[in-house]
Amino acid sequence: MPWHGETSSLTIVDVHRDDQPGGLFIERPKIDPPLQMQSPSHYVLKPGQSLVVKTDLSKWKIKGGWAPGSYKVTVRVENLSTQDGRHSVSVLSAPFFFEVTP
Repeated sequence: MPWHGETSSLTIVDVHRDDQPGGLFIERPKIDPPLQMQSPSHYVLKPGQSLVVKTDLSKWKIKGGWAPGSYKVTVRVENLSTQDGRHSVSVLSAPFFFEVTP
């Protein structure tokens, strides 16, 4: 059973369908880590490196569900920390667009 670990530091900030006003976000996925897991993943990035995190947005609940339509979504990656652990930041994505088809 998936435990949604990749979603622990991701937040949907805004989601709209078919240019309708008002956000659709309702609830993030429940994070249910395995009992034997020692800690979440930790990556150290050197200057100039990047990390790609992939997830399935259908894990998040939105008003009306992920019905067919054109979507505009903005997400935030939270709790990024410096190598020494003294500072943390959050990064807001540019809006991205996609279609859900029947």
